[in-house]
Amino acid sequence: MIRSLGLIFLLSSLLAGCADIEPETQGTAFVSMRLEKDSPSNQRSATKGITPEEAKTILVVLRPPSQCSSNYGNSTQDMDRALLDLSTQEVELMVPLETQMKLCLYFFSEDYGLTELNIGDVEAESFGESDVFIVDSETTSATIDVVYWGTFYSTLTAKISSKSSAGFIIGTSGSFKLSDLTGIALKEDNFTISDNQSHMIIVEELAYGSYTYQVEMSGFSNEVNTFVVSNSEETLDIKLTPNPVDISWISFENLDVAQIGTTDEANASGTLVIKVPLAQKDGVKQILSTMVVKNSTNSVTINVTPPTNLPAASLVDEEFVHYRIDFAAYNVKLETGSNLFDVIISIGGKSKQVEIGSVSYDACVDANTMCLKLTWSDGSDPDLHSMYWPDWGYTETLGTGSAFDDQNHVYGHPSYQKWLLTGDKVHLEDATTLPTLINASNQTTFTVDAGANTLFLSGSDLADVSVSTPVMLSSDGTLPGGLDAGTIYYLHGIDNVNKTVQLATNSLNAMQGTAVNITDQGSGTHTLTALGAETQVWSTNNGKVGDGTYLVWVEDVSNADLQGVRVELSGPGLNPSITNGPFRFKDLDDGVTEAQNLTEPYQQHVFLIQVQNGSIVRSDKIPVGSTVDALKNGLNAEIGNLPASLF
Repeated sequence: MIRSLGLIFLLSSLLAGCADIEPETQGTAFVSMRLEKDSPSNQRSATKGITPEEAKTILVVLRPPSQCSSNYGNSTQDMDRALLDLSTQEVELMVPLETQMKLCLYFFSEDYGLTELNIGDVEAESFGESDVFIVDSETTSATIDVVYWGTFYSTLTAKISSKSSAGFIIGTSGSFKLSDLTGIALKEDNFTISDNQSHMIIVEELAYGSYTYQVEMSGFSNEVNTFVVSNSEETLDIKLTPNPVDISWISFENLDVAQIGTTDEANASGTLVIKVPLAQKDGVKQILSTMVVKNSTNSVTINVTPPTNLPAASLVDEEFVHYRIDFAAYNVKLETGSNLFDVIISIGGKSKQVEIGSVSYDACVDANTMCLKLTWSDGSDPDLHSMYWPDWGYTETLGTGSAFDDQNHVYGHPSYQKWLLTGDKVHLEDATTLPTLINASNQTTFTVDAGANTLFLSGSDLADVSVSTPVMLSSDGTLPGGLDAGTIYYLHGIDNVNKTVQLATNSLNAMQGTAVNITDQGSGTHTLTALGAETQVWSTNNGKVGDGTYLVWVEDVSNADLQGVRVELSGPGLNPSITNGPFRFKDLDDGVTEAQNLTEPYQQHVFLIQVQNGSIVRSDKIPVGSTVDALKNGLNAEIGNLPASLF
């Protein structure tokens, strides 16, 4: 059996060399060495190899302190070489002083002269290797241990695989080269990948010693390494590193996002473009990446990571090889309001993020949801609030540290969004700063192009105006035909370059691009006033409004400064929708504030709503300035008695 190096040291003959030093010139010395057997040499090879006693020729080579190679041919690495005198077991060598070195011994079963062995084409049948040693000018004697290999042939299995779990591309060509440390080639194997996980190469009867392998494969970095063979069976696990696609080669085209009908989902798509420099076309075959489509509004992500193997090139020009990979993300969830979509690709720890586009979603369009829209013409930072009782006998469990109504009290800000234990979900779009339009005002004058159904807003800044922004119109003369002063319109077709917009009668029409038909220019100066907006949408997991009772109110958060306040209620069972307002919190010059709660927080109840079987069965408009005290006794009409303390 072939033994490992440590075991061979114990089981094979141990040879010692006693060296007599004769300094001859500065820096070198003649050294006479005698091999002495430390123990009987009785370990025989199971296959090949001879013992020192069986050798008829022993070649001694002095070399630098690297691993001895099975190749003994004359090399520039050799410091000296000579044949051992078998009768005296002695050899003389010229050694450099103060230099690390070692002895390599080669054993032959036939008689050979030194000249015959210089070429190295006669197979050595065993070999030995000494420890590293140093000779100086004061050395008179030394003992050098030599490990002898009674057998030194191994079967080498080289397993070639990829560091990436994606593996190889079937049909890819590669090469495996094996050489000794002097550079003499021992095996060269050109292969084609038939298994994308790994490729095996077997080398039979490889002599114990040190070797170098080199693996080359299209699409991967070259792998070069040195290894030692010291067992009857050796395995090399060679893992290749794919040549990376540089993130600077990445771009995107044909980016698009579109809502699926009027649902709360959208599809996004595009094309990933990879431009590999022509000089690297044969070296880059895979893209190791992760890629997602993200709705930045709600942080929902869809995995669209491209296949690892690059497709067939779409174009090869004088500079680049072009690859194109289409991707699509389906059924991405939307939130009420504007939804911004991005595609994000990550390669080798670096990322690139590109905007796909945006989708404005109006959950109020769904007839199964209950929608509350708060708009105002002037003022800052109001909030829409609601209190929800799932049914008359329902008890909501409070979380640790929760206040009395935390589980049922829904605030008009996304960070306070609640999912109740009933499964009822509240979609919230918080109050937005009024568009600046002109000079930090929310108003601007306009003219119309009746043929194109567009409004021209001269000198306006439309950068912070989004689709479905609510507006109202007025004129000191007559509004253009088809437009009314008391109607809330919704903007779309917004062009900040040309300063034009179009109007829609509802937010759905705005999202679908259905413009109001304008029939003439009107007369006088026309004014457009942008309204602030906030939305609450109630729906359950099955797409219906949750049964129970809802109390809705408006809070003027900072101070009583609101004008033109409207709250519109729509939902199943209501046709048409119901509007409460306009009214005002602001104390005008006449000293009248319609919402009479003049102490902070400034609040006004507007609706009491009851839902049964997913349909609104009661919707009381609460008069401006009144309380809900008068409604207590009638609340059990459809749902049942509610605790009076909640009022």
